[in-house]
Amino acid sequence: TLLPPHLHPPPSSYEQIGHIAHLNLRAPHLPYKHLLGRLFLDKLSPSIRTVVNKSGEVGGPYRTYPVEVLAGEEDYAVNVTEHGVSLRFDL
Repeated sequence: TLLPPHLHPPPSSYEQIGHIAHLNLRAPHLPYKHLLGRLFLDKLSPSIRTVVNKSGEVGGPYRTYPVEVLAGEEDYAVNVTEHGVSLRFDL
């Protein structure tokens, strides 16, 4: 395995927004964040082109938070279609 035994099980959940996979890694996994990002990217491509991790606290009137690119393209412009309505926004 790629991770030390004390970090098992590895993270397996994520949110997908367009071509972006968003992880919420816990502190013990942070030293391996780029490795984990690459693994998610390899496993989920071609539908995922960018893997990010939340890097700060939620705040502001729109409840946004900073993210860090772990793997892939630094492209935050996403297209999402829900119930026939297409939205384009910057994550």
